[in-house]
Amino acid sequence: MPRDQYIAMGWRSGEVSVAGTAALVRAKGELERSGWRTVYSRPGLWVFGSGDTDPQVLPLGVHGGVIIGDVFDASGATVDRALSPRSDHDDPIVLMRWLSERYWGRYVALAPCSRGRHWGVFRDPLGGLDALAWQYEDVVVAASDLPEPLLRHVAQGVSIDWRAVCGVVADPPSAHARNLLTGINAVAPGEQLTLMDGAPRRDRVWSPSQIARQPCPAGDVEADLRATIDLCVKAWTGVYAPVVAEVSGGLDSSIVASALITQGADVVGWINHHIDHWVGDERPYARALADHLQFDLTEIGHPDHAVRPETFMAIAGGPTPSFSGADAMFDEGMGAVARLSGAKGIMTGQGGDVVFFQMNTPHVAADRLWRLGFRALSWRFLYEVAEMSQQSIWSVLRAAVFGRRRDLPGSRPYLTQHARKAARRLHRPAFLADLGRTPRAKRLQITNLAYIQVVRGRSRRGEHAAILHPLLSQPLVELCLRIPSDQLVQGGRTRGLARDAFSGRLPPLVVDRRTKGDMTSFYGHAIASGLDEIRAFLLDGRLVAEGIVGRAALDQVLSVEQLAQAGDYGDVFDLLAVEAWVRTWELRLASLAAPAREAGPINGSRKASISAQ
Repeated sequence: MPRDQYIAMGWRSGEVSVAGTAALVRAKGELERSGWRTVYSRPGLWVFGSGDTDPQVLPLGVHGGVIIGDVFDASGATVDRALSPRSDHDDPIVLMRWLSERYWGRYVALAPCSRGRHWGVFRDPLGGLDALAWQYEDVVVAASDLPEPLLRHVAQGVSIDWRAVCGVVADPPSAHARNLLTGINAVAPGEQLTLMDGAPRRDRVWSPSQIARQPCPAGDVEADLRATIDLCVKAWTGVYAPVVAEVSGGLDSSIVASALITQGADVVGWINHHIDHWVGDERPYARALADHLQFDLTEIGHPDHAVRPETFMAIAGGPTPSFSGADAMFDEGMGAVARLSGAKGIMTGQGGDVVFFQMNTPHVAADRLWRLGFRALSWRFLYEVAEMSQQSIWSVLRAAVFGRRRDLPGSRPYLTQHARKAARRLHRPAFLADLGRTPRAKRLQITNLAYIQVVRGRSRRGEHAAILHPLLSQPLVELCLRIPSDQLVQGGRTRGLARDAFSGRLPPLVVDRRTKGDMTSFYGHAIASGLDEIRAFLLDGRLVAEGIVGRAALDQVLSVEQLAQAGDYGDVFDLLAVEAWVRTWELRLASLAAPAREAGPINGSRKASISAQ
């Protein structure tokens, strides 16, 4: 198990109440009996870890704070010492802002104020570790997971929040930012949650929109891009070597592969998963890359399979739904490779489409207009953007000047009217705050950056090694946010800047490639093969019973004819993930030996309480 499971329990002052003491002692005993172990202890704070490797815990500040996880400095060197600013920051928000500006990684930080009256819990800007936080009596808890001892002894009144579930069904990528369980607060990436008497307070410490409004770096941006990717890859492989690398044949994984070679990383396997269909078979590109970089490529065939609900149920025990069950064969295959090779990390190219700007939107012209004025909209530039976005020059010009209305979540045809209203009343993910003064294409980039967080969900391969996404590292994300979108697509090519920056490292076949592997047909056959089970699981499921999904509308969506015509396979996978999560958590909550829990459907009526037996 990778180093990403932790539990921290702190008491808010030098003393703790009788009820709090009893809860702490009981929770600690049960955690230790179930495999968790104390990895850090001081008066007023315990940190537990689980799995093969203990999480790193570093002291933070002068008031007893800690950082849990992997931390690097600006040079990419691993930090293994106490961190504290020169001045004594009593306010945890000031401390976390200092931390996020000078260090990066995947971590969660906790810090009390000097008088111990409240605690701040901060999640790193790109959300590398899950972070949940809440208060029980005078005990503060922060955790990446919710094992039974926590729910039984240091949590109260936990139930499924059906309104939040509505928001996830309407907008699945927002799951990482939703409080899906009442009483348990999800900490969003770049956010500090302050636990105090009364309601918790949320403060945005790191804002992608503020980064995007900063000036573009001066000098050779292509060189900066190469150097930053090399730095991030070297940092992650320094902690998790040896690694196996996913080599899809696409540009993003190829860029990561070139950085691995350049940095002399300890790679024990270069893995290409492929299907036997020309549209989705990317082996020619992966082979060209292997020949160019001179590594041995291992090709693993992707056999036909059926999508089964139990695949989603197997990974549904986390605090949020996991969407990685869509490709169980790949997930389990990479896990087996990591286990057999002894790899500590699995290196991916996930996130490159967002940070390098794969979106073929005409709004890059709006960004150029916003930045440089009308004189910058040359006919050549407009023609390049029109060709990239497959629109007329006049459409590009109209988009630059007037823009377009953004579609609102909640438009999925199977959502009931109650669910639509509930979803619209929910707050937008904090990651998307303060977008109003941000150029239009940058808004799209930031929105996709928020939604790419779904790659961090639970998976089978994550049980055997840490899943590393170097292209979602803070230094690289900040650099690409600062680079104007029209420069990221230079030459009228999506990811144009990245293509040019790495043209000297990669074969022309990969650099000049404009298409992407299409797995639509493969997933369509997989869904069709398991459609009977999928229909029974969803049509007779909890989302329908709670009035979130309309049965008749869903029945139509799940018909063979509709799936073949519309190809809404992503919707099916999303519904399977959320349905599996709801069923799993209803069973978990019902099994706890705790007072009765209640939760009501979205129309306000209450369902029968679940009493412990």
